[in-house]
Amino acid sequence: MKYHIFLNGFSNDLEKQAIQINGFIKCCLSCNNFVEGKTIIICKKNSDLDNFKKYTLTKNIVLLPFDEYNPENIIKECEQFIDENSINIYGFDKFSIENAVRMAVRKNGNSIIGVKDLHINNEKIFVKKLVYSNYVEAQFELKKAPYFITINKDSFEYNDFSKNCDSFEILETKDCYDDILEYKVEKFELKETLEDANFIIIAGRGVKNKENISKIESFSNKINAKLGISRPVAMNAWANMNKLIGVSGVSIKPKICITFGVSGSAAFYSGIEKSEYIISINTDEKAPIIEKSDVSIIDDFETVINELEKIFDI
Repeated sequence: MKYHIFLNGFSNDLEKQAIQINGFIKCCLSCNNFVEGKTIIICKKNSDLDNFKKYTLTKNIVLLPFDEYNPENIIKECEQFIDENSINIYGFDKFSIENAVRMAVRKNGNSIIGVKDLHINNEKIFVKKLVYSNYVEAQFELKKAPYFITINKDSFEYNDFSKNCDSFEILETKDCYDDILEYKVEKFELKETLEDANFIIIAGRGVKNKENISKIESFSNKINAKLGISRPVAMNAWANMNKLIGVSGVSIKPKICITFGVSGSAAFYSGIEKSEYIISINTDEKAPIIEKSDVSIIDDFETVINELEKIFDI
């Protein structure tokens, strides 16, 4: 199987990404009978194009110079290098993730990001990557060619670029606005996410049902707090999975974290341990979360919410 490399010459991390992709090739591809293809580097037209010759990840290098960084232009130009039965390697930046995933959709193949290892077993391709907020390493099989992968940052390193460059092409590129009827640029503010919120309320299994989750979410909105949930709440489909906190979800570091009906298992607590101040409300005084909190209230969550609403006058 042939492999191609795609590098982002617009990036300040170009050299670091090239070094790590070089390490990936040495560790995972050279010992698995892959056939070397091309290194495709997208870059700015007015940059020193000859400087890219040093990144000899493969013997054949192709430069695609653009007036500006435009993802749609770039992906259309890169598309010509995708073979039907190939594996296409990208770095670890946003360009890599966006292009690998979008190209896989266009070519009806498989994509996976953040790969730490690749090997072949019985002619099947397997890759490993970190999941569950980087706590667990999982293995996946790539089943549908062409394949598109991005490497995990800091997993590989090999800065020997002594390979001879047999071919160095600079191709002409063009703008690809033919299929865009109109467009406009708007400025908007990014919405606060759980990861960067300063005030978070988390609901656990102790709140008993989906209706109570809605009550807590309504209260959270009134006091400008973000709502998070524990794994049992997600598994019962009481709230959306994107609110999940802990090993299976996201890790947070708010100034204030209030938990309602959360037992406080180790898997959950790892997601909130960086909070500056933790307040737990639980009817079970022996729940693990009680000892791990700065303040604990042994009571029913509804009683506490009713009292807080009086204090906030809402």
